[in-house]
Amino acid sequence: MLALLSILKLILILLWSLLAIVLATITYVFTWSPRIPVFLAKHLWSRTMLFLLGARVKVHGKKHVKKGQPYLIMANHTSYADIPALFRGLPLYIRFIGKDELRKVPFLGFYMKLAGMIFIDRSNPRKGRESIINAANIIKSGKNVVIFPEGTTIEGDQVAAFKRGLHLLAEDAKAPILPVRIKGTHKVWPGNTNLKIRGGKITIIIGEPIPYETFKDQKTTDFLKEMKAAIEKL
Repeated sequence: MLALLSILKLILILLWSLLAIVLATITYVFTWSPRIPVFLAKHLWSRTMLFLLGARVKVHGKKHVKKGQPYLIMANHTSYADIPALFRGLPLYIRFIGKDELRKVPFLGFYMKLAGMIFIDRSNPRKGRESIINAANIIKSGKNVVIFPEGTTIEGDQVAAFKRGLHLLAEDAKAPILPVRIKGTHKVWPGNTNLKIRGGKITIIIGEPIPYETFKDQKTTDFLKEMKAAIEKL
C-alpha cells in the first residue's frame, strides 16, 4: 500500500513541478527577471510540494539570520525533500548549487537556469572551479547560495565528510557561512528509494553565522572538520 501511495504522490509531484515550471517560464518571458522563478519556488512550488509529500516544516533559529546580509548556506543532505523544505523554511531567497547532470534533465534543467541556479561539473576540475567562482560572485552580488557539502544524499540522520568544494567557495565568497541542519526528511522521502514516501515532520535548525574572519586562514582539512562539527551540533 505504501508503495502504491508513493507512486501516486510521485506522479502528482511530477505534474505539479511541470506546471510550476511552465508558470515560471511564462512569467519570466514577460519580466525577464530570474527573481520570479525563485519567488515562485519559495512561495508556491515548495508549499504545494510539502503538501503532496504530507510534510510539515518547523524552523528554529530564524533570529540568526540578518536581513540584507548575503550568506553561503551549508546544509546536510538526506533527501530530495530537503530542497522544498529549505525553500519554504529559510527566511531567505536562495539559489542552489547542483550537479551538472541536472542541467540535462528535461524541463528541470531549463527552470534551474532561469532561476540562476549553479551547476558543478565534478568530472571536469577546470569547469568545476569556474562554477565555484560563479557561485562566489553570486554571493558577492548580494544573493544567498546553498551548498550541500556532502556532495550527495546520505542515508539516515548522520552527517558525512564534507567535500573540499565548500572551502574553495568559502575562500572565494568571503561571506559569512550559515550552518543549517535538516532533520526528518530522510523519513518523509528516503534518499535511497521513491517507494516509501511517508510524510511527517521536518525540522530545520539555523545556527549562528560563522564570520569569514574566523576561518580565512584555516587549512582545508581543519576547515572542513570544523564546518561538519558546526552542522552536527545543531
